[in-house]
Amino acid sequence: MDRKQLGLGKAEPGDLAEIQQLELSNRYLLNAYRDTMAGNALAPVIAITKALEAKDIAKVIDTINTAFSTIPYDLWQRENEHFYHALVHLVFSLLGTYVQSEVHSSKGRCDALVQTDKYIYALEFKLDKPAEEALRQIREKGYLDPFMDSPKEKIAVGVSFSTEGKRVVDWGVEGGNKKS
Repeated sequence: MDRKQLGLGKAEPGDLAEIQQLELSNRYLLNAYRDTMAGNALAPVIAITKALEAKDIAKVIDTINTAFSTIPYDLWQRENEHFYHALVHLVFSLLGTYVQSEVHSSKGRCDALVQTDKYIYALEFKLDKPAEEALRQIREKGYLDPFMDSPKEKIAVGVSFSTEGKRVVDWGVEGGNKKS
């Protein structure tokens, strides 16, 4: 849900007073965000925005892993795929990126859909499974099919999280730059 949908109006990057109005169920994430952003609020916003505009998925993954690394170990309990999905959604939302979760289509639902001026990213998440499995699901379920009329480039991104490593350990891309 974006700021407009929450009735908070337009906020400028780093406007923590506006962010404090949110009633998030996990207060720790908000506090971690405020602590991280205190030094240079625009750096992560600019980094993730530029990475998405440049189809630099490696930088997006690095940003996600950096955010995950700030979460203390004792908060990582009973992780499941939905836990990681929610964290990614919050990372994108707090960094000012438009993200939709659980986007329904005729054959299923895509974990996350991110749009920029030039690209539509379909992200599928897997926990302790190969990223290729996530990419296969995007293809087989046709998560990008509803956007075929759009002139934007469509990019499938499969992401594999590790419960042991508490991070993205594998990822793959179809339609954009490949991981090296």
